[in-house]
Amino acid sequence: MPRVNKIKRDKAISALRKAGMDPSTAASLWKLLDLSAPLADQITALAEEDPELFGLDADGNPLDDSSDEDTRPMTRAEATAARLRGEHVEGMTYRSKGKERPSTAGKAAQENAAHLVENSKTSSPPARRWYADPPKGIPGNTAAPTRERSASAAALADKLRGNR
Repeated sequence: MPRVNKIKRDKAISALRKAGMDPSTAASLWKLLDLSAPLADQITALAEEDPELFGLDADGNPLDDSSDEDTRPMTRAEATAARLRGEHVEGMTYRSKGKERPSTAGKAAQENAAHLVENSKTSSPPARRWYADPPKGIPGNTAAPTRERSASAAALADKLRGNR
């Protein structure tokens, strides 16, 4: 096959898409066209020959696509956009539900694991607190106990204040 000018190929694909052809079909059927000749006449002849390629019936009317539903799953971006529009989106569209794997553990180990899982939801102790509560007998924000000043401390305080 001779070398193909990529610019001419891209123009042919673009012209086929503008004429109504599906992008994936246009990407594969551009080879039917002579890239060195005018494209409009070739596309018109191709549409007359097989109008279904361009989404038309034999009379040139658009095909009824209302019965075709989009069955492909939403991408993550599409699901996010749907949620922003307020539409309800079922589950996570980009993640499939995992299947439960059969256990390879022994029967006793499986029974013990089932018992632990069963009882862990309701009877597990509260989370451990890693700090100490203040003792109950001592109030939290009281001042240190006070005592009367000695006579020598009172005399020194009076002297410093200039009262003597």
